[in-house]
Amino acid sequence: MALLGKFSLKRPSIEGIRHAFSLLGLAGPCRLGAVDHKHALIVPKLESDFLRLRSRFSWSIAKSPMRIFRWSINFDPSEESPLAPVWVNYLNLRHQLFDKAALFRISKVFGVPLKIDKATTDFSRPSVA
Repeated sequence: MALLGKFSLKRPSIEGIRHAFSLLGLAGPCRLGAVDHKHALIVPKLESDFLRLRSRFSWSIAKSPMRIFRWSINFDPSEESPLAPVWVNYLNLRHQLFDKAALFRISKVFGVPLKIDKATTDFSRPSVA
């Protein structure tokens, strides 16, 4: 489980990125390394941290926007990734379907489900999942 952080402009120093990640409150350690002048490799130890980082499309580190992509063996820094996370809302979904397993089965039509938001988990906004 590894991620790539792609910076729109110039990648901040690895020390700066490490500092920013230390402030995120991740549940476990995360290895970070420079790939090139625009990319950083991010390897969280825990799946929950991987999903948290992956579920948010962009982050800002040292005032530099960073987009997150899943790392693959075919990574080429000169190519743009064809994959991107999307947020899906289900309006007026029956309350029986607010279960994580049900939502993940429904969402597989769009790709690999990553995360369910807190409002859906808590059933605090029953008009939308």
